[in-house]
Amino acid sequence: MDQQVHQAAVAVIHHGFRPYLATVLEHSRQNGNYTCLIGSEPRLKSLCDDFFSDDDIQLPKYEAFEKTYQHMSSNPQPFELLCFKRFYLLQHLVHQKNLDYVWMIDSDVLLMENLSEFTQYFLTNQYDVSLSTRIQDFPLEFDSCTHCSFWTREALDDFVSFIDNFYHCEITPLLYQKYDYHVKHHIDGGVCDMTALHLWQERTSFKVFNSAHSYQHGLPFIDHNMHFGRNYDVEDFYIAPRINIKHIEHQDIEQKSRKIKKVAVRTKSGKVYPVIALHFSGKSKKYLPMFCETYRIDAMSYWTYQYYKYFFKVKALFQ
Repeated sequence: MDQQVHQAAVAVIHHGFRPYLATVLEHSRQNGNYTCLIGSEPRLKSLCDDFFSDDDIQLPKYEAFEKTYQHMSSNPQPFELLCFKRFYLLQHLVHQKNLDYVWMIDSDVLLMENLSEFTQYFLTNQYDVSLSTRIQDFPLEFDSCTHCSFWTREALDDFVSFIDNFYHCEITPLLYQKYDYHVKHHIDGGVCDMTALHLWQERTSFKVFNSAHSYQHGLPFIDHNMHFGRNYDVEDFYIAPRINIKHIEHQDIEQKSRKIKKVAVRTKSGKVYPVIALHFSGKSKKYLPMFCETYRIDAMSYWTYQYYKYFFKVKALFQ
C-alpha cells in the first residue's frame, strides 16, 4: 500500500462484537482515515476499508510469548493476553500491507477528525511512536497507553522484540515489585501491556511523543480517559456532573484565519482545546451512543442519557 500523509492508516483490533465497535469504525472512516479492522466479525466489513479475520492469522511469535507469560494482574488472564496479542496482530498488518507507519486505536476510541495533521507532525519532527503517559501516581505505576497511538514499522518491531522476552530479562524483578505493590496497597491492575510500553519507552532509542499533552504543543486534544479530569498533569478539565466524565462542548475554534465549530474540552482555568479523539473506556462506554447524537457532554447529559435509555427500551418492545 502506497501511503500518503493525508490519509492515515488506522487499525482497530477487537475480537467479538460490541455495538459501540460499529460506531467507532464509522467515525474513523467518515473522517477520512483508512480504517482496518482485525477481528472476528465479517458483518463489520462494510464499515471499514480492510478486514482481517484474527482466526486466520498465524502468530508463532505470540504463541511463544504466551508460553512464557506470567499472570500478575487482578484482571482476567485472557484479557491481559489479548492486550499483548494486539501488538503481534498489528505487526502482521504492517508487514502484510507494507506500511511504513500506522495508527492503532482502541475499539472504544471515537475519532472526531482525520489523523493526518498528527501524522504530518510526527513525520516532520521524526517521531517514531506516540503513547499516552500521564504523570505517574506512584513510583511503580509504569503506565503508558496505546488507545490512540502512532507507530513506525521499525519501532513496532522493536517493541514486539522487547515483549518477546518481557518475563525473562533483566527488568523482570521490577515486574514482581510492581505486582507486590498493587497487592499490598489494594490497587487494581498490575503487570500488563501498559507496563511493558512504559518500561520500553524508558529504554528505547526511538523517539516517543507523549500524546497525553498534545494540546500543550498546539495540537488537538487526545483524551487519555473520559473518567479523568487530569489528562497529563495538574491542568484539570471540567467533569460533567452526575455522569462523572469529561465535559465536552462545541466551540468556535480559530483555524487558518477563520472560525470553525468543533468539539472541544475546557479546563477549569477557562482554556479551550479542540478534540481529535475521545476514549470512552470502562463504564463511560454506555454514554458513547448518546454523545454521537448530541456531540456534547454537559450538566444536562445525565437526563439526556436517561431519555435515550428509556426511548430505546420502549422502541425495542415494538420491534
